[in-house]
Amino acid sequence: MSELKEKKAAPRERTIELKISFWTNGLATKEAHIIPKNAWTNGTIRIKRNNSHNIIPGNDLKFNSLAEIMPKIEECLIEHGITLHVSKNMKKYIKVD
Repeated sequence: MSELKEKKAAPRERTIELKISFWTNGLATKEAHIIPKNAWTNGTIRIKRNNSHNIIPGNDLKFNSLAEIMPKIEECLIEHGITLHVSKNMKKYIKVD
């Protein structure tokens, strides 16, 4: 990892954040109403702007089922050039070459 460039970042810019939103429209019978804690299994994924990481949000990625969330997260990370590193806990069951 020594070949990676490092730079100082403010505390709030040391993480990379994705936001997953589930749609709630059309569940309640009255217009502009919701049913608390209820949502559809579809929605959007977006990445948060982060100047320290040079992340500029692109278009929201829509998903139509829970099974699509992980592939859409992967698509979002790739689209923004983000590289993930295997954590210590995952190294217990994933071989890293």
